[in-house]
Amino acid sequence: MTPHILIAIPLSSDGRPHPRTLESVARLMRMGAPWDEIKCRRFGPTHVARERIGEYALREWFTDVLWVDSDIAFEPEDAIRLIEHEVDLVSGVYVTAEPEPIPSARALQDGRHVPVLGQGMQRILYSGLGFTLMSAEVLRRIPSPWFEHIYEDYKLGEQVERHGFTWWGDFDVRVRHQGDREYTVEDAERVMWRAPLPGVLPVGTEWIGGARDTVPRFA
Repeated sequence: MTPHILIAIPLSSDGRPHPRTLESVARLMRMGAPWDEIKCRRFGPTHVARERIGEYALREWFTDVLWVDSDIAFEPEDAIRLIEHEVDLVSGVYVTAEPEPIPSARALQDGRHVPVLGQGMQRILYSGLGFTLMSAEVLRRIPSPWFEHIYEDYKLGEQVERHGFTWWGDFDVRVRHQGDREYTVEDAERVMWRAPLPGVLPVGTEWIGGARDTVPRFA
């Protein structure tokens, strides 16, 4: 099937995309198909706007949705790489815009959900949806509401596993979080080399995660 991909930017009622996010999307759209449409939706809280966009994607028969948070900047090659994996659900990695940047992906360690950094393509428990390619099949097979919860990524992660999907993280796709400055994965790496963040798996370790009864193993 030829990809027919919706670029989705969910917004709160008074939200506006960051200029660098709009610049990133414009560069991607200039590449043409399969990036067929951009959908920015304002609808109360962001997770509710995401729900409405998901409904629209199914109604209009898109094959996939590229979720882009309104404060994420990326390169066109980042999006292309996610497509090339040909999986139902894969996220690039970014960090929170906080004094101590926290990675967006989560794994299971000793029964706890912990932020994780790594290398290459890895199974994860769940991730922030800030830069995520999702097959429409995920939306079809998981009953709605998919996102109408303040902890949308955690709740979706439960449903993803329950309905037989795997959530992947590509840790080589590193996108940039816009805040009072630009926050990068390298910021988290520098913090971790200086003093590892509590519960964050070390950079460069090999681990196996994803299943809720699996504790990440280290090489």
